[in-house]
Amino acid sequence: MTHLDYFEGCPDLYQRDIISICIMSYADHEYNTEVSRDAKEKQKLVECNIYLLKNFDKNLLDKETFSSYDSAGPHGKPYHSE
Repeated sequence: MTHLDYFEGCPDLYQRDIISICIMSYADHEYNTEVSRDAKEKQKLVECNIYLLKNFDKNLLDKETFSSYDSAGPHGKPYHSE
């Protein structure tokens, strides 16, 4: 996780938390009228790491943004790890 924490600016900018998510197929989704009675038993919980911006700094809104980012993109700003 150290390399990803560095990339995300953790803990100075973002903070990492662990959440549980439920993985389910469309067939198991509550809006599907054909869902089986045992659908809840088929669901799988998975723990995931997420990065949250808990201490939002309004100055971040003034930073340059990109609609899409590729390290080798035309912006001329490749990612360099230190």
